[in-house]
Amino acid sequence: MKTFRTLLSLCSVLLLSLISCKNATPGPGQAGDGDASAAEELFNGTDLDGWYTYQTIPQPESEVPGLSRNPDGQYLEPIGLNRDPLEVFSVVEEEGSPAIRISGEVFAILVTEKEFENYHLSLEFKWGEEKFAPRKDQKRDSGILYHSIGKEGAWGGVWMKSLECQVQEGDCGDYISVDSVWADVRAVQEGEGFYRFDPAAGVMEFSPCDPTAIIQASRKSPTESGTPWKSTRWAAKRSTWSTGR
Repeated sequence: MKTFRTLLSLCSVLLLSLISCKNATPGPGQAGDGDASAAEELFNGTDLDGWYTYQTIPQPESEVPGLSRNPDGQYLEPIGLNRDPLEVFSVVEEEGSPAIRISGEVFAILVTEKEFENYHLSLEFKWGEEKFAPRKDQKRDSGILYHSIGKEGAWGGVWMKSLECQVQEGDCGDYISVDSVWADVRAVQEGEGFYRFDPAAGVMEFSPCDPTAIIQASRKSPTESGTPWKSTRWAAKRSTWSTGR
């Protein structure tokens, strides 16, 4: 049986608040979408209890005591599970309310310890200002990776096998297959490697065989640095997808 987890994969300065999850299709006696009390708060507003972290090999510019380097100064090992010597993840106060801050100094993931299925996930986010190598001169980039399975670091030395909802400046809502995931999506092609979601289109198969393929959201929203808090919400209902076809 596959283990599905909601996974937040974050790699730039980002602030998150109001993370909640609720049942998408309630069973007998359960509250539905219209009942806000049915939502389970994933962030307790105080600490990261209920989450775990994994961090990949840091950039040479970062100073991580005790982590081995080669003669050229390159680190030879990842920071790993539940170690955060650079305080990549922290809880801060932003505009009078608690928020999770992700510095982005190291590619890393913040993962729920509890498993979820058939849910709606809601959160608010905004970008910070500081950027780090290797994306110092690129867009601020993050993502929400859901239905995650397997080992941490399976893809790019960081991420688990999963489906990604892109959270990037100017590209919030795009879809990307992570690692050996195949997905059938209704989409139309709009240039080399780019597709747009269209509920009226035919079903297309997307896989890691075309790792540059991105399914763009039907509408874009401004998510540049300095913009106010943005809300995102989507349903992750029972999905049919496979790995390693």
